[in-house]
Amino acid sequence: MKISPAIIKLANDKLNHLFSEDNWKKQIKKKEKKNMTSNLFSDDTLQRLSYISHTATIVHGQFIEELYMQAVATTCDYLKVWKEEKFKISRDAFDISGRQNDASILKSELVYGDVFKINNKPKTRQIDFCTFNEETGKLCSYEIKRGGGTHDSEKKEKIVANLIAVQLLLKNYGKSKNLDVKKAKSFIVSHYNSQLLPAKWKRLEVNGNNINEHFGRPVKEQLLLGEEYFQKEFNLKIDQFKKLIN
Repeated sequence: MKISPAIIKLANDKLNHLFSEDNWKKQIKKKEKKNMTSNLFSDDTLQRLSYISHTATIVHGQFIEELYMQAVATTCDYLKVWKEEKFKISRDAFDISGRQNDASILKSELVYGDVFKINNKPKTRQIDFCTFNEETGKLCSYEIKRGGGTHDSEKKEKIVANLIAVQLLLKNYGKSKNLDVKKAKSFIVSHYNSQLLPAKWKRLEVNGNNINEHFGRPVKEQLLLGEEYFQKEFNLKIDQFKKLIN
């Protein structure tokens, strides 16, 4: 299997931005504006290397999130795939999502469109990607987490609350986009397979190792090719940059 050109472009765009001169100049201006210039590294090149090393993990996490959407879009031709930047969370969905004693709340449906404001700020969620199967009428939303560590109970409750809130509104969200939705499911994917949710809510979690079974397509293969490409290109760029120091 060959890597998707869309995944190559995604990786190149992320890495080119991370290592770009323009991006570094913007970071310097931000630090100067906040009076946060570092005294640890007097040399500009060393400061930049420190920034790249620190930011690379964040950029890799962003890449993984977007990689899933591209991998699914590439391998699952039976699905419509898109990203939702601002999924509106209503007051009712927000309130109900905190009641996590009864899993039957997932059977409820709420009207989509209203948005709850907290401190005058609209409550929205970024959904990493959505899929719709026109044949079955199934709409799904996915949040991607690297899942390489553990979360405390408070963090797990917050993750579950976000998934519930989206689930309650998802079916009617799809209908607002003129989709003939018969059923809707909200999922979180643990890329590196650590358990993110309490056992009671495990039905909402997809283990990264089981992603092929979930979609019925070789999604994992594209994910692996994408990660390998990203790592190879990052190492090439970091080696080139280190030569500037020597």
